[in-house]
Amino acid sequence: MLTLIKRLSLNYIKIFAYMSIIALFFRLLMKYIDNPILTMINAIWILTSTTIMIALSTYFLYEFIYTKRYYFYHTLKYSIHEVLVILSAILIVFNLIYYIIYSNFNLYDFIQKTISLISYFSILILLLYFFRSINSKKFATNLILFSLLVLIAIYPVIFNLVFKDELGFVMIGVNSNEGIRNIYTTILPLTLFEKEIDYSLFSKYTLVINSIITLICGFLFTMIRKIKINWR
Repeated sequence: MLTLIKRLSLNYIKIFAYMSIIALFFRLLMKYIDNPILTMINAIWILTSTTIMIALSTYFLYEFIYTKRYYFYHTLKYSIHEVLVILSAILIVFNLIYYIIYSNFNLYDFIQKTISLISYFSILILLLYFFRSINSKKFATNLILFSLLVLIAIYPVIFNLVFKDELGFVMIGVNSNEGIRNIYTTILPLTLFEKEIDYSLFSKYTLVINSIITLICGFLFTMIRKIKINWR
């Protein structure tokens, strides 16, 4: 198992290492240089790079299941079901390490980020595995993209509609300005600008919802592992 984890990590670590080095460089610059332009560039970089990291992680999992590039792993004693979970966990760790590098570390925010990533990857591997049973990979890919986008988008929209009176103005994205906090609806962060709202309450709401999503997806994932799939 450790050999498998090591091999999978080495397959994907390079791009994450490059991104982390750049983020660390910006982090050091921000520490010693107080410049509004640099602050803006850093904010743009964080938004762009985190999006790229998630997009790459998503593609890597898709590539693993839907192409023959890593067919070697299909021949191991471990099931594809197990290897997919292990690879997802590795990618989650890579994204969390990157988060620690660019953020002002706060344990509660880190827990929120962790659960949000786990919930997203739980949804992703469930969709990837379920639709892999479809013979047409092109059709399956379209279904995955559509389902993933709908599930990711509908959560923050419904959350905002239900609590719009209490939340006030909400923006998708992260913001590190003083007094402004973020909550996470799977991978989409929501920035809360109203200072009078009970941040801890709404952050707990999303934390619980993300946890429930993870449990449901985990249960369904164990149920669909018996689906017959032609991996060739």
